[in-house]
Amino acid sequence: MDSAVHGGHLSGEVTIVKIVIPVRYSAWLCGELGKDLCKQLKDALSPGSEVTRLPRSLLVESDEGAGQLLEATARAVQKMDDAMRARYPVFWHEMGPVWTGTLEAIFPAEPPMPAKTAVA
Repeated sequence: MDSAVHGGHLSGEVTIVKIVIPVRYSAWLCGELGKDLCKQLKDALSPGSEVTRLPRSLLVESDEGAGQLLEATARAVQKMDDAMRARYPVFWHEMGPVWTGTLEAIFPAEPPMPAKTAVA
């Protein structure tokens, strides 16, 4: 099994997995609305996860396995969107759902393969 896919736990090193959640409108991320959005998402994720607001998206970082984090994030984003719809029905009606319906996983870069040399 590839340790990068499983958060680096097999080799003993910790690999941080990152998932980007694009939002439909950057207005969702502004001011108190944005703080509430981050809090809703963070509360729905595991305690070790970090949530950061970016200009047009949210960033989730954790040392969980990539597959586990992706699944947990998908559920958490749906919960967050439902909570925001209930809490801010006028904004939600005017702007639509918070997220675009996609998640973008950022996997750590693999080390370069050593160059093969010709054996004579």
